[in-house]
Amino acid sequence: MIIWGTRGSNRVAGNGQFYCPRCDSEQQYKQIEVRKYFTVYFIPLIPMGKQGEFVECTACAGTFTPEILTYDPEEEKEKTTAVFRRLCVLFLVDQNRCTSSLLATLQEIVGNTMGVDIEREDIATDVAQAQGAVPDVKKFFKSHASEFSDEGKLVLFVNLRQILETEGPLLPDERDRIIGLGKAMGLRKKHVTEILDVDLDQ
Repeated sequence: MIIWGTRGSNRVAGNGQFYCPRCDSEQQYKQIEVRKYFTVYFIPLIPMGKQGEFVECTACAGTFTPEILTYDPEEEKEKTTAVFRRLCVLFLVDQNRCTSSLLATLQEIVGNTMGVDIEREDIATDVAQAQGAVPDVKKFFKSHASEFSDEGKLVLFVNLRQILETEGPLLPDERDRIIGLGKAMGLRKKHVTEILDVDLDQ
Protein backbone atom coordinates (compact mmCIF):
# COMPACT_ATOMS: atom_id res chain seq x y z
CA MET A 1 0.00 0.00 0.00
CA ILE A 2 1.35 3.42 -1.01
CA ILE A 3 0.93 6.11 1.62
CA TRP A 4 0.64 9.57 0.06
CA GLY A 5 -0.55 12.99 1.07
CA THR A 6 0.52 16.59 1.45
CA ARG A 7 2.37 18.58 4.08
CA GLY A 8 3.62 22.08 4.69
CA SER A 9 7.27 22.92 4.98
CA ASN A 10 8.78 26.15 6.28
CA ARG A 11 11.92 27.76 4.95
CA VAL A 12 13.70 30.96 5.87
CA ALA A 13 13.40 33.29 2.87
CA GLY A 14 15.12 36.32 4.40
CA ASN A 15 16.13 38.11 7.55
CA GLY A 16 17.08 41.53 8.83
CA GLN A 17 15.95 44.19 11.27
CA PHE A 18 12.44 45.55 11.77
CA TYR A 19 10.34 47.41 14.32
CA CYS A 20 8.57 44.78 16.42
CA PRO A 21 5.30 46.19 17.82
CA ARG A 22 5.24 43.53 20.54
CA CYS A 23 8.77 44.34 21.75
CA ASP A 24 8.25 48.05 20.95
CA SER A 25 11.81 48.23 19.62
CA GLU A 26 14.06 47.31 16.70
CA GLN A 27 14.67 43.56 16.56
CA GLN A 28 16.00 40.88 14.24
CA TYR A 29 13.45 38.99 12.16
CA LYS A 30 13.19 35.90 9.98
CA GLN A 31 10.89 35.90 6.96
CA ILE A 32 9.38 32.43 6.66
CA GLU A 33 7.84 30.92 3.54
CA VAL A 34 5.36 28.08 3.94
CA ARG A 35 5.36 25.71 0.97
CA LYS A 36 3.10 22.75 0.30
CA TYR A 37 4.55 19.43 -0.89
CA PHE A 38 3.07 16.21 -2.22
CA THR A 39 4.44 13.39 -0.06
CA VAL A 40 4.94 9.67 -0.52
CA TYR A 41 5.59 7.73 2.67
CA PHE A 42 5.70 11.11 4.42
CA ILE A 43 8.67 12.22 2.31
CA PRO A 44 8.10 15.59 0.54
CA LEU A 45 8.72 14.97 -3.17
CA ILE A 46 6.80 17.41 -5.37
CA PRO A 47 6.46 21.12 -4.50
CA MET A 48 2.87 22.33 -4.90
CA GLY A 49 3.43 26.06 -4.49
CA LYS A 50 3.69 28.62 -1.77
CA GLN A 51 0.90 28.58 0.81
CA GLY A 52 1.88 31.80 2.53
CA GLU A 53 4.56 33.68 4.41
CA PHE A 54 5.05 35.43 7.71
CA VAL A 55 7.63 37.39 9.65
CA GLU A 56 8.86 36.10 12.99
CA CYS A 57 10.61 38.25 15.60
CA THR A 58 13.66 36.38 16.89
CA ALA A 59 13.37 38.12 20.29
CA CYS A 60 9.73 37.50 21.27
CA ALA A 61 8.78 34.86 18.63
CA GLY A 62 5.80 37.00 17.64
CA THR A 63 4.55 36.42 14.10
CA PHE A 64 3.25 39.10 11.73
CA THR A 65 2.17 39.54 8.14
CA PRO A 66 4.98 40.65 5.78
CA GLU A 67 3.53 44.19 5.71
CA ILE A 68 5.08 44.72 9.15
CA LEU A 69 8.45 45.19 7.44
CA THR A 70 7.31 48.55 6.05
CA TYR A 71 5.76 49.70 9.33
CA ASP A 72 7.18 53.03 10.52
CA PRO A 73 6.09 53.88 14.11
CA GLU A 74 6.82 57.60 13.70
CA GLU A 75 4.82 57.82 10.47
CA GLU A 76 1.98 55.90 12.13
CA LYS A 77 2.04 58.26 15.13
CA GLU A 78 1.82 61.30 12.82
CA LYS A 79 -1.11 59.78 10.95
CA THR A 80 -2.95 58.85 14.17
CA THR A 81 -2.32 62.30 15.64
CA ALA A 82 -3.77 63.97 12.53
CA VAL A 83 -6.95 61.85 12.70
CA PHE A 84 -7.26 62.41 16.46
CA ARG A 85 -6.84 66.17 15.99
CA ARG A 86 -9.38 66.35 13.15
CA LEU A 87 -12.01 64.44 15.11
CA CYS A 88 -11.63 66.80 18.08
CA VAL A 89 -11.83 69.88 15.84
CA LEU A 90 -14.88 68.50 14.04
CA PHE A 91 -16.61 67.90 17.37
CA LEU A 92 -15.98 71.50 18.48
CA VAL A 93 -17.26 72.86 15.16
CA ASP A 94 -20.34 70.63 15.39
CA GLN A 95 -21.08 71.85 18.93
CA ASN A 96 -20.50 75.51 18.02
CA ARG A 97 -17.69 75.58 20.60
CA CYS A 98 -14.89 76.34 18.16
CA THR A 99 -13.41 79.22 20.17
CA SER A 100 -9.81 80.36 20.11
CA SER A 101 -9.27 79.30 23.73
CA LEU A 102 -10.73 75.81 23.20
CA LEU A 103 -8.62 75.33 20.06
CA ALA A 104 -5.52 76.28 22.07
CA THR A 105 -6.56 73.77 24.73
CA LEU A 106 -7.10 71.14 22.03
CA GLN A 107 -3.60 71.82 20.71
CA GLU A 108 -2.11 71.27 24.17
CA ILE A 109 -4.18 68.28 25.30
CA VAL A 110 -4.02 66.28 22.06
CA GLY A 111 -0.32 67.12 21.71
CA ASN A 112 0.38 65.84 25.23
CA THR A 113 -1.71 62.71 24.68
CA MET A 114 0.09 61.81 21.45
CA GLY A 115 3.52 63.03 22.60
CA VAL A 116 3.98 65.40 19.65
CA ASP A 117 3.97 69.13 18.95
CA ILE A 118 0.83 70.18 17.06
CA GLU A 119 1.05 73.24 14.83
CA ARG A 120 -1.68 75.85 15.14
CA GLU A 121 -1.74 76.10 11.32
CA ASP A 122 -2.80 72.45 11.11
CA ILE A 123 -5.68 73.13 13.49
CA ALA A 124 -6.71 76.20 11.45
CA THR A 125 -6.75 74.04 8.30
CA ASP A 126 -8.90 71.43 10.08
CA VAL A 127 -11.36 74.13 11.20
CA ALA A 128 -11.64 75.56 7.66
CA GLN A 129 -12.25 72.09 6.19
CA ALA A 130 -14.84 71.17 8.84
CA GLN A 131 -16.71 74.45 8.41
CA GLY A 132 -16.54 74.29 4.62
CA ALA A 133 -17.54 70.66 4.15
CA VAL A 134 -20.17 70.38 6.93
CA PRO A 135 -19.73 66.58 7.12
CA ASP A 136 -22.03 64.13 8.87
CA VAL A 137 -20.17 64.02 12.19
CA LYS A 138 -21.47 60.63 13.30
CA LYS A 139 -20.60 59.07 9.95
CA PHE A 140 -17.14 60.68 10.05
CA PHE A 141 -16.41 59.28 13.52
CA LYS A 142 -17.72 55.86 12.46
CA SER A 143 -15.55 55.81 9.33
CA HIS A 144 -12.44 56.31 11.47
CA ALA A 145 -13.40 53.71 14.09
CA SER A 146 -11.15 51.03 12.62
CA GLU A 147 -8.09 53.26 13.05
CA PHE A 148 -8.30 53.06 16.86
CA SER A 149 -8.46 50.30 19.43
CA ASP A 150 -11.27 50.54 21.98
CA GLU A 151 -8.74 52.06 24.40
CA GLY A 152 -7.79 54.64 21.76
CA LYS A 153 -11.44 55.57 21.22
CA LEU A 154 -11.95 56.06 24.95
CA VAL A 155 -8.83 58.24 25.14
CA LEU A 156 -10.31 60.34 22.33
CA PHE A 157 -13.45 60.93 24.38
CA VAL A 158 -11.41 61.70 27.50
CA ASN A 159 -9.63 64.36 25.43
CA LEU A 160 -12.95 65.81 24.24
CA ARG A 161 -14.17 65.96 27.82
CA GLN A 162 -10.94 67.60 29.05
CA ILE A 163 -11.06 70.20 26.28
CA LEU A 164 -14.69 71.17 26.94
CA GLU A 165 -14.36 71.14 30.74
CA THR A 166 -11.70 73.85 30.67
CA GLU A 167 -14.67 76.23 30.22
CA GLY A 168 -17.02 74.48 32.65
CA PRO A 169 -18.88 71.16 33.13
CA LEU A 170 -20.13 69.25 30.10
CA LEU A 171 -23.51 70.45 28.90
CA PRO A 172 -26.23 67.74 28.65
CA ASP A 173 -26.32 67.91 24.82
CA GLU A 174 -22.50 67.64 24.65
CA ARG A 175 -22.61 64.58 26.90
CA ASP A 176 -25.34 62.98 24.79
CA ARG A 177 -23.41 63.77 21.61
CA ILE A 178 -20.23 62.13 22.93
CA ILE A 179 -22.20 59.03 23.95
CA GLY A 180 -23.78 58.90 20.46
CA LEU A 181 -20.40 59.23 18.76
CA GLY A 182 -19.00 56.50 20.99
CA LYS A 183 -21.84 54.22 19.89
CA ALA A 184 -21.12 55.10 16.25
CA MET A 185 -17.51 54.01 16.82
CA GLY A 186 -18.65 50.68 18.26
CA LEU A 187 -18.28 51.44 21.98
CA ARG A 188 -20.86 50.41 24.54
CA LYS A 189 -22.77 53.27 26.16
CA LYS A 190 -21.69 52.03 29.59
CA HIS A 191 -17.99 52.43 28.78
CA VAL A 192 -18.38 55.95 27.39
CA THR A 193 -20.57 56.95 30.35
CA GLU A 194 -17.91 55.69 32.77
CA ILE A 195 -15.33 57.87 31.01
CA LEU A 196 -17.62 60.88 31.30
CA ASP A 197 -18.29 60.24 35.01
CA VAL A 198 -14.82 59.28 36.27
CA ASP A 199 -12.84 61.80 38.33
CA LEU A 200 -10.00 62.70 35.95
CA ASP A 201 -7.99 64.28 38.77
CA GLN A 202 -7.49 60.95 40.54
